[in-house]
Amino acid sequence: MDADERGLGRERFKLNEEMDNKIKKAFERKNIIWRKHALIRMMERDIPRNDVFNAISNGKIIETYPDIKPYPGYLMFGQVDEKMLHIVISWDEDANSAYVITVYVPDVDHFQENGKTRKER
Repeated sequence: MDADERGLGRERFKLNEEMDNKIKKAFERKNIIWRKHALIRMMERDIPRNDVFNAISNGKIIETYPDIKPYPGYLMFGQVDEKMLHIVISWDEDANSAYVITVYVPDVDHFQENGKTRKER
């Protein structure tokens, strides 16, 4: 367990690890719904779908948004080569489907150099 995982607490880390696996399996099965907003932003930011697939396959949940409706949300961090990506996912438990809400490169104004930790406001 690395320092990021210890910071989450064991129970929360275990839940995030389980959700990581569910999201990765949905991507493997291509059980994904790409929101229009995500596709537009990906085009504007020159982020191909293949990069999102690769980032998810090696990524981890770094933030959770349990109160987002209609489905809980997750911020995933992943890398493709040297490029860091954040992928915001909503999870439909009944359909075992991942909704891709948006994708972006974390910026230094909001995140520390590691791309995983938010800066204090």
